[in-house]
Amino acid sequence: MNKKELQAELITRHINNLNTLYELTTGEKCSNPTLLNRRLQQIERKARAITTELNNGKGDATQLRVYSDKVKQLFNGKLPKGFFINTDSRGYALKISDKEQINLHRDFGGYYILAPLY
Repeated sequence: MNKKELQAELITRHINNLNTLYELTTGEKCSNPTLLNRRLQQIERKARAITTELNNGKGDATQLRVYSDKVKQLFNGKLPKGFFINTDSRGYALKISDKEQINLHRDFGGYYILAPLY
């Protein structure tokens, strides 16, 4: 398996796992899990930019609330159980606590990542 095939497999697996998380959170199937993944990627990039500003002594922590609300909108008004925004700019921003039993990519701290970059 070459690098592109591995990347495609990881993305497909993540999208399928997001679909399962969506079902667990909302109680219904996601109509377009690929779009859900894309939207989460966009929110991840913006939230990470804000956490970087915060760690550099700039920015406003209340802005993170906006991105938490956007994730909530993606999941039909419900946040996934254990969801939080990581304010450490060295890692991913959109995470789920390690106490939850889902099958998403994990970081070194054991937290699940909602929008990893493959």
